[in-house]
Amino acid sequence: MTTIVPDEPSRVPTSAGSSAIVTLRAGVWVVAPAAEVDVFMDPRR
Repeated sequence: MTTIVPDEPSRVPTSAGSSAIVTLRAGVWVVAPAAEVDVFMDPRR
């Protein structure tokens, strides 16, 4: 389970046709299934 909260998330298409969250955080590219990350997207909203 990914617990990283992207500061500026970008939704990009994957080869599987689903979307994934890609974000550059602390100098590391993090890619995770969108369904897994949506829970952590932005709790401030």
